[in-house]
Amino acid sequence: MSTADMVSIVIAAIVYAALVLACFVVGSKWSKGKWLNLIAGYNTEPSDEKSRYDVDGFSKFMSIVAYVNGLFFIIFVPVVYVAIKAHFLWLLYFLIFDLVAFDIYGAIHSNKYKKA
Repeated sequence: MSTADMVSIVIAAIVYAALVLACFVVGSKWSKGKWLNLIAGYNTEPSDEKSRYDVDGFSKFMSIVAYVNGLFFIIFVPVVYVAIKAHFLWLLYFLIFDLVAFDIYGAIHSNKYKKA
């Protein structure tokens, strides 16, 4: 393996670790009810519309979404490695489908935190 390949692997690992860390930091802040302006759609709502949300329940739910996404990213690297080495590409597709399905589930069920 050449030096350029090793450098690109190290850079990719650093970027990937930063992504996983960001998921857990944002999830931690959301679980405490902070940084809610990072939630797409919520940040553009007028303040009277924001008052119609159960902020505690919504922030806890979104923190769970962030934590699960972080866990998916941690699981993703070893699964991709095994899938490529063992020619199990269906495993890779399954993992990507699970991640996308979970995010869609989160988008659909986040509306239940609107107050009547």
